[in-house]
Amino acid sequence: DEVESQLFLAGMREFEVSEELPFKMLKQQQDMLRLQRRSAVSEVLPSLTLSANYSNNYMGDHFYGETFHHFPVSMVSLNLRVPLFTGMSKNAKIKKAGIQIEKSLKDEQMLVQSLTMAHSNARMQFEQNRSTIESQKRNKDLAQEVLRVTESNYNEGISTLSDLLNASSSLIQAQMNYINALNSSVKAYLDLKKADGSIKEIIK
Repeated sequence: DEVESQLFLAGMREFEVSEELPFKMLKQQQDMLRLQRRSAVSEVLPSLTLSANYSNNYMGDHFYGETFHHFPVSMVSLNLRVPLFTGMSKNAKIKKAGIQIEKSLKDEQMLVQSLTMAHSNARMQFEQNRSTIESQKRNKDLAQEVLRVTESNYNEGISTLSDLLNASSSLIQAQMNYINALNSSVKAYLDLKKADGSIKEIIK
């Protein structure tokens, strides 16, 4: 009864594919691919560099007097780098990075479909198993009532011992079917929690 109660009280949260670990890992991979492509593109772009330097040079026989002199030195430079001959390798590197990004986007579509389908199947299976529990419970209660009536009739001499044994056997079978339905529902519940990424909630 406690297992059945927990299964029917179990809430099913809305499925968010963006919260799934495989999806998050793929998104991080896409970010890395974009950074790699940006780095490859930057290698073929012109670059402008500004630098400045200032220093003092000291010279003399002593640290004071007329023979002690110092010369300030400063420099400002502006460098423009224009890569005219980048070669085919860098262009191929950019193209390869773009292809990897496109492939990753296709992988994302397939992953979303796969995760959504897995969750949908797990949820449907869980709901079906909960319906099976109700059906098997009714069968168990019915078998219990049949056994009660058969026992009463047997005590009054109306039913035979064979009828009583058959009713008892039917009740045992109904009880086993009910337990199996509970077991299947627990497994389906675990599969559902795994599919929606909340399996750790059970461990806690």
